[in-house]
Amino acid sequence: MLVTSSNPRRIDRPKADVVSPRPADIQILTDDTELTQYGEHGQEFRNSLREEIGELDLSLILGRQTAMAAALLVTKTVPPVAAARYTTAGALRRRGFVVKHSPTKGSPLHVSVFPPQGEVGPVEWDTSLAKAFDECFTGAGEDHAHG
Repeated sequence: MLVTSSNPRRIDRPKADVVSPRPADIQILTDDTELTQYGEHGQEFRNSLREEIGELDLSLILGRQTAMAAALLVTKTVPPVAAARYTTAGALRRRGFVVKHSPTKGSPLHVSVFPPQGEVGPVEWDTSLAKAFDECFTGAGEDHAHG
């Protein structure tokens, strides 16, 4: 028990953005599992890692979500216009990507997409891999907020 306040009955627990989900919370993603990628209106969808910040995976959302639902899940706000595109776990795996349900405290529908594994670890996420990632998506849509 960690007691750090003047009230001995209060227990302070460390806060974390990512919690270790219980094994029952992690879903096995079958090849036909639909996935959604949120994108900002007027911007290209992300298709590569942000290595400058140490990113190891790209984030998708479990299930086929509307663009506005995806925006709300990712940004916690309702933008005037939101965009989303869609794929399946199988489409990504056929291109060598590693796809795992990786729920967090703030995002139980979070899915991580990792680069394919080479002989000595993950392959470099270069422009050809970014193109392969984009080719996994079959459709895109936009939603407009109604006021």
